[in-house]
Amino acid sequence: TQAQPGMSMPFSLEAEQSVLGAVLLVCTGFAAGQAYCQRLWTQWRAVCGFERLLTYLADQLAFCALPSAELLAAAAEHPAFAAYCPPNAASFAELRLPPPLAKTCGAELHAGLHTIALCSRQQAPQTMRTLAALCHRTAQGQYAAAQQAAVLAPKLGLCGGLLVAILLWPAG
Repeated sequence: TQAQPGMSMPFSLEAEQSVLGAVLLVCTGFAAGQAYCQRLWTQWRAVCGFERLLTYLADQLAFCALPSAELLAAAAEHPAFAAYCPPNAASFAELRLPPPLAKTCGAELHAGLHTIALCSRQQAPQTMRTLAALCHRTAQGQYAAAQQAAVLAPKLGLCGGLLVAILLWPAG
């Protein structure tokens, strides 16, 4: 391309495109780090929501003499718990576990939820609180991981994007 009289062209069009591509790669790396961090926070919130559901159900079991189907129907009406309570659920074993819990302690939670149906009315709230405590311990670990990721993941993504930009930079 020709320069206009009185204007200098410090970069060629190819160089401008290369710089723009490098900037986009660095920004994409940063965004990938942010997305990873956001995913961890979303998982932590899901575990905390399930823990709150179990605590709510434990309180309801202790203070209301309602069958589990009615307790689950009442919980399903609460917006924070609706994702975990399938429609027309008759048993606590039918609760939907959030994916992070299904991976870490799903077998224990399913076994505990199954045993609540076999427990006495006095023992069921304590079993439910024990399961909520298990969720709480899992949530604590996920919180620590999410906090660490909030510090590291965007920086690592930025460095990764910069590395890719350097590796793809045209030679000469």
